[in-house]
Amino acid sequence: GFLLLPTIEKFSVNKKKLKFLEIGYGCGQLNVGASVKLWNNLFADLNVEKWEAEYDLECINLAKSQGLLAGWNLLLGDQGNVTTLDRWVKESGGNFDIIIDDGGHVHNMVLTSLSKLWPQLNPDGYYYIEDLEVAFWFPEQVKAGFPPVTKVLQAWIEVMHVGDVQMSNSPHHKAIISHYPLPEGLDFILCQKHACVLHKKPSNSVL
Repeated sequence: GFLLLPTIEKFSVNKKKLKFLEIGYGCGQLNVGASVKLWNNLFADLNVEKWEAEYDLECINLAKSQGLLAGWNLLLGDQGNVTTLDRWVKESGGNFDIIIDDGGHVHNMVLTSLSKLWPQLNPDGYYYIEDLEVAFWFPEQVKAGFPPVTKVLQAWIEVMHVGDVQMSNSPHHKAIISHYPLPEGLDFILCQKHACVLHKKPSNSVL
């Protein structure tokens, strides 16, 4: 919410076409499709290519039959599956300006999606991760070997502040970085309660 609005304003001021991907239509929840309604309102006067990714085909077909996804391009499948993610990239063409992960929320899904989709984020793009607390409610759903997303973000922030040389002083973060290196082009990480956004450096960045 609060993290996204300034981004939309920037694209509006710059008159740039926006390519937007949201993971998670909200199938199985009480507020199914609530975010799509919000984006439709926010994007009403903007030039936006809208993509929605969801695993629940029955739910999506129902929404389509009701006209709730008019104007949206659809991607189907499990965001935690690398083959599915490769297909999403091929079908959509990648090159997104904004990616919002509001999907399964468990650590393995979020980290797998991020590793595959970050390279598809344009320079000066924004990658949002929502509801970071949810994975801690259902630890039995997290695949073994995947650290909490919050720990990975903490490790990246530490590297950005102190550099790789000092990571030896923090063995826990060093172990995470060995499996999840700092994403190429990462400019900053900004968090509010339950959500964070990662920004990719502009193509003309000198830093």
